[in-house]
Amino acid sequence: MRHIIFLSILMSAVLAPAKEPERTYIDEIAGLCDSIITLPVQPHSSKTSIEIRYSPAKSKPSAGLSPNYVSIIWADTDSSLTWRAELRPGQSSTDDAVSDRFLCLRVIRANHSGDSTVHEAAFHDILKNSDAEISFCAEITPTSASFAAGSSTLEELTAIEGSFNPSVSAAVKAAGCVSFSMIVIETHKDMAAALATDCTEEQIRALATTSGSPEGIWLFLDRDTDSRRALAGGRYRLGIVKQKDSPNYDIIYLDGAQVNASAWRCGMKKGELRPTIFSDHYDLLWYDSHMEPIEYDANASVSQGAVLTLSFPLMKSTLRFSRQPQDNISCR
Repeated sequence: MRHIIFLSILMSAVLAPAKEPERTYIDEIAGLCDSIITLPVQPHSSKTSIEIRYSPAKSKPSAGLSPNYVSIIWADTDSSLTWRAELRPGQSSTDDAVSDRFLCLRVIRANHSGDSTVHEAAFHDILKNSDAEISFCAEITPTSASFAAGSSTLEELTAIEGSFNPSVSAAVKAAGCVSFSMIVIETHKDMAAALATDCTEEQIRALATTSGSPEGIWLFLDRDTDSRRALAGGRYRLGIVKQKDSPNYDIIYLDGAQVNASAWRCGMKKGELRPTIFSDHYDLLWYDSHMEPIEYDANASVSQGAVLTLSFPLMKSTLRFSRQPQDNISCR
């Protein structure tokens, strides 16, 4: 429950709730032949994991690598480059009684001028059953890509370092024909990146405090909180800026965070005011100290053009801010 989260994050950052990754199953793809499917990567992802479970089509028994296999493809920070990891099953002999079934992993960097193999290795004793499906997993972060494979369980294969972009694109490619029992992509959102804006101190300084508009600078005034349910994350200074082509307003963090203070930077989005049918009354979206959204059962109001009140009724808590003169603004 949200009030438990609020209390725990002030007591200790260690107790802050882990953000749930977004997981998408691609159920509509049962098989591919010499084709590729793109996967729904989320923007501002700090980590993207892809796991597939597949069976290569049966081909004429032969020693060596199978013509039927899959690749996982992801993006480099350099838009002219892409990466792919091929996982090919193979066998040492056409005689099943003595044949050694293995997996070959090949990691490739590709650009317009061709492919470059970065890593290649064969892994034995991973596939325990000759008829078992093959599981293949890739975990992409901005600085590394790691791979695991197996049949009944996943075993770590290798990891490489690089400059990758886990929030741009990803895909699964089939060479030959393969059938899938599972394709799943899991993304971990980088909330600091998601909440970053291009709002600057100078832009907020130049705002006119026109009558009826909440735009401007707001300084922490006081709070009324039930300490059993919620504790404030700081004595915030906030800016409010109208969104372009929208009736809503962005709440911009300037300074004052005390809980998780190192994660907050001047110019990050702290929330949103959404006008209602009542004058000077807004529905409130608020990001707490650890950037978890509070969107429901929260509201805000401006009284006499000078006091901004943020209310969280379920937590029996309010925060109040006073309008700050425009000649005294700074980001710290």
